[in-house]
Parts: sequence; structure tokens; C-alpha cells
Amino acid sequence: MFMLHFSIGAPPTPPTMLRGVAPVTISFNGSQLRDSKTVKDLGIMIDRHLNFEAHIDTVVRRCTGTLMALAHARHAIPSSTLPSIVQALAVSIVRYCLAVYGSCCDTQLHRIQKMINFGARVISGGRRNDRISDVLSELGWMSAKQLVEYHTVCAVRSVLTTGHPDYIRGTIGVPARQQHAHDTRNADRYTVPRIRTEAGRRRLCYRGVTMLNRSSVDINVPGYRAQLKCEIMSRIEDH
Repeated sequence: MFMLHFSIGAPPTPPTMLRGVAPVTISFNGSQLRDSKTVKDLGIMIDRHLNFEAHIDTVVRRCTGTLMALAHARHAIPSSTLPSIVQALAVSIVRYCLAVYGSCCDTQLHRIQKMINFGARVISGGRRNDRISDVLSELGWMSAKQLVEYHTVCAVRSVLTTGHPDYIRGTIGVPARQQHAHDTRNADRYTVPRIRTEAGRRRLCYRGVTMLNRSSVDINVPGYRAQLKCEIMSRIEDH
């Protein structure tokens, strides 16, 4: 749990900063314990650089195997049931903890988008090079980028409304109206820390709050998630 919270709050570590760090070795009960390149915490593969490449490798491998099996068996599955099966067995893997590993670079996020496209092609019966945007629209699926924003904003909203976990809540600012007396159109927006590095801007307190401020949906309104999804999907993007 600590590592998962740390990965949300801490920025990715550039490889150049760790290049000169010597391997860590601990003696325990007569054995030498060496450090590991990755660690699994609550189903998330976390590496020392916090770029989540190892986790996305796992996601792609699991989704590819499942979707290939479904593609071969789709003739025996009712067309009305197939979308739910793909969502349950493949897309759910993509969406799990996406608010955490969604801070990855665009190259890695594109790999996630390819898995979403693969799932849509399994449902539609399309070929690999067929255009898939119409199918995604018909299914009502969000793109990988939209899913990252949706899950990230929902995560920030959960922290703000519950106050937990304390570690994450302590990194998120307050509404602008609490910092000055005069009223402005940005009074309800949460303050964003001044971070200059690109790595630092991947922290939830920066990217998550920035995404939240972009939304016009009140975090206290009933049916928040449904309204947020509609707002995000109303923005035109290329899949």
C-alpha cells in the first residue's frame, strides 16, 4: 500500500539520476538479499523509474492473450454478449489503477490504446488495419487518454471528498477562494503547485488537479461519474 501511495505522489525518476547508484544488498539470516528492478503492489508493477513500462508490458501481454482467444471464439459467442465479455476480461485489466500508471509517457499510453482498439475489433469483427473510431463511438468507449483523465479526476475527487488517504490529501491544494477574499471566476478551482520539471508535473497533485480544474462538473453533484464521462467524451479526439 505504501508503494502504491508513493507512486501516486512522487514524480518519475530519470534514469540518469540512478545510473551511478550502487545496487543495494542486505544480509538477512545468513543470506544476501539483492534489490529488485520491479516490485508488485496491489497488482501494479512498480519500477525504480516510476515510468510503469513493466506494468504496461504485463497489461499488454494479458490483454493480447485474452483478446486473441475471444477473436477465435467470437463465432460461438452471441453478438449481444461479446461487448460485455471483452469489457470484463480485457478492458477491466486496462482500467485497473489507471489513475496510477496513467502518468506514463505517450508512447506507453499508445500501447494501451492499441489494446482498446483490439478489443473493439474483436467485437466488430474488423481487420487489423480497419478504421476503428466509428466502432469505439458506437460502443461508447473512451480512448486511453480519456480513460486516464476520467480515472485520475475520479481519484482526486475521492481524495477531496473523503480526505483519505491523508498522505495524498496533504499534497493537494485548496480552492482559490480560500486563499484570497475577492471573488473571481476561478475561485472554485484548486491551486496547483509550482512545478517546473516535466517529471514533477506527472504527480497527482499537479496533473490530477489540473484535469479536475478543466472539468465544469461540480464534485458534489449526484451522478458525478456519469456527468464527468459525458463531458470528457464530448471533447473530440482522434483514437
